[in-house]
Amino acid sequence: MESKIQVERRKNNFYKTLFDASLDAIVIVDLENNYSILDANDKALSLFGYSYEEIVKLSYLDLSSNPERTKISIEDGTVYADFRWYRKKDVTSFPIEGTASHFDISGRKSLMVTIRDITARKAANDALAASEAKYRAIVEDQLELICRFTTDGVLTFVNKAYCDYFDKKCEDIIGKPFMDLIFDEDKEFVKNSFNSITKEKPYNHYDHRVILSNGEVKWTHWSDRAIFCENGNIKEYQSIGFDITDRKHLEEKVLKSKLRYRAILDNLHEGFYQTDLNGNICFISQSALEIMGYNNRQELLGKPVRNYFLEPEERGLFVQRLKDAGGKLYDQELELVNKNNETIIISLNCQFAQDNEGNITGTQGTFRDITELKMRMSEIIKLYQVVEGSQNALVVFEIDGAITYSNKALLKIARSPDWVTLEEHAIGKKIKRFLSFDKPDTLTSVYETAEKTGKWFGPAYLFCACSEHERIPIDLMISKITDEENKIHYVASFYDTTERRALENKIKEQSRMYEELQNDMSVLVGKMNTFNNEKFEQLSHLEEAFERSVQDFKNEGGQNLNASIQ
Repeated sequence: MESKIQVERRKNNFYKTLFDASLDAIVIVDLENNYSILDANDKALSLFGYSYEEIVKLSYLDLSSNPERTKISIEDGTVYADFRWYRKKDVTSFPIEGTASHFDISGRKSLMVTIRDITARKAANDALAASEAKYRAIVEDQLELICRFTTDGVLTFVNKAYCDYFDKKCEDIIGKPFMDLIFDEDKEFVKNSFNSITKEKPYNHYDHRVILSNGEVKWTHWSDRAIFCENGNIKEYQSIGFDITDRKHLEEKVLKSKLRYRAILDNLHEGFYQTDLNGNICFISQSALEIMGYNNRQELLGKPVRNYFLEPEERGLFVQRLKDAGGKLYDQELELVNKNNETIIISLNCQFAQDNEGNITGTQGTFRDITELKMRMSEIIKLYQVVEGSQNALVVFEIDGAITYSNKALLKIARSPDWVTLEEHAIGKKIKRFLSFDKPDTLTSVYETAEKTGKWFGPAYLFCACSEHERIPIDLMISKITDEENKIHYVASFYDTTERRALENKIKEQSRMYEELQNDMSVLVGKMNTFNNEKFEQLSHLEEAFERSVQDFKNEGGQNLNASIQ
């Protein structure tokens, strides 16, 4: 049989509409009859799992998950219920959030309870609380220094590591400007750093120095991130930092080492360079700049190294040779073009550069300018060819007489057998084994003259130390020379005078014979002159006698004879 309130509810469509349309469960409780349930809306029936007929037979306390400990009281018009967990028909419990208000229905004190299932929300809140607790535990356990501060730099949160690092209590830090902990010279830099954060760039990273409670200055690295309001304005900053003092000291050492390394490279006579994987120059020493005719590194850094090859395509071929050789090449002659567009020749030692993992990062090497050396070598080769092809012998020996060089003419002039070699029979041997002089000259006196005047020239004789040939006459000049290290050497140059001396002897013999003939001719001419003079005198006498006879004839009758003849 329906109660009076039930009847009234059925009759009041407006009440029914509001009651049944509520999104919250609503239960009407009779406070004067053991908290019996007078009515419940469809949401309440669905929430608790009862039919309408079942629920109106229950007491409100039957819906409590712990009815024995449940009390309901009304004081000053306010309803108090000390339970927040309800029980469904299947005895499963769930948390609720609700309101209760009392009123009179037909003179009976009644209670309208509005109930909302907050199982999902409580689970979310519990998860959030657990997450917050976990987050806080994580934050507190972090070795990194974590803090939050307002836009004017006032700290709003610090973790335990932050407090421990600065040796301060949390309550002594919160509400204070974090700038108080920063090294004076770095404050402006830090302020500008976090002020540079924008919505487009909501974070920043930087290093700065801090002052510990004992006055010690340490280096720290910080990552700042802005926290924005709904209107897009920054309301707070969060910063995570850690100590980098050791790293900074190491960086200083590395920098000093790098500067020292660069100074060493810059003072090398040889040039040093590095390229990246694309063949662009990423480092070049001062000595290399000078070899290439440049003054400023920026003129070459980032430029393709192939641009400085006389034949740019040679760069690719060179890299291929480097690969084929296993990553290292030595004494490679290359033709480059310097700043003045002049061709220079370099000798290059090159290898692949690698990182700590062994990955190839480019190439690196040392090189020296051998342009002048090549020119000198060309001249030396020409001179060598002249010296080696000379008919005159050239022998270099030390002050103790040990031979250090000789051309092949030495063996030829000495009439040495074919099996005699310079390496085995001349180099390292004493010069006195090969030379002799006519008295009063000796090798000692020749040395003394060369020492005083720088040279000695005169006749001498050459022996072949490995045969029985007689000594060979030579004209010898010994010169004293000094090398770049001020070490004294002697150079003996000579040529075979056998034929010349034979010719001289022949000329001397012919001259002697000519002189003897000339003397004989002089005697003969003298005799002939005497004979001629005598004959002339005789003829003169005959002529005079003839002339007298003619004259006498004329005187004696010549006139008549003359007439007869005519």
